[in-house]
Amino acid sequence: MEIFLIVLIACFVGIIFISGASKQKAEDARKQRHEREKVAAQERISQRESQKKAYEQSLSEYCKSYGSTSRIISMEEYDIDKQIIAFESSGNVLIMGDVYKMKSILGCELIDNSHIIKGKETIVTSADPVDTLGKMDAASMLFGRKTGNVLGAATAEKKTTVTRAPDRKIEDYRINITIDNMSKPILTIDTKSQAKASEIKALMDIIVHRNSQPSSL
Repeated sequence: MEIFLIVLIACFVGIIFISGASKQKAEDARKQRHEREKVAAQERISQRESQKKAYEQSLSEYCKSYGSTSRIISMEEYDIDKQIIAFESSGNVLIMGDVYKMKSILGCELIDNSHIIKGKETIVTSADPVDTLGKMDAASMLFGRKTGNVLGAATAEKKTTVTRAPDRKIEDYRINITIDNMSKPILTIDTKSQAKASEIKALMDIIVHRNSQPSSL
């Protein structure tokens, strides 16, 4: 009896020890994961700050050469090569890393390539529960409960349900800017944002309109 109690106590202590070790291991893993996430977040912040600093320096250089900015359209934040920047005072516009005279902008076309992806249909066929119960009861009276249940379920009216997930719109826009340049007459900008596409189109339309006026830039 004493041996049995000793073994029982040993097993109980072992279970407590193993449970405690498992909890400690899980807690250590949680702390390590939290620390990795913290370090990764700090690295992202540092990288973002460096990117911002480099962008501001590049923008400052452009402003020294072409004057103050009158409009900035960002396709990607803090990336000077993914922006359209108008320098109205000097009559220049920076388009995706290259500077053009506003007078060289001849036209702009906005193409909507967006499309709809139809939602997936799911068809489920099952026995009508009301009809199933009715036929099971009727068949049970003739053939007994067990057989009646089988026959009732097999002969019950089937009901088909069709469900469909919502459709999804995939936005896709292309802006073609015509430039007075024989070697590269068209600049193409692609974006998934309708707002960005419309904003670029509006800016180019203003430039083209002003170019058609006697006092154009």
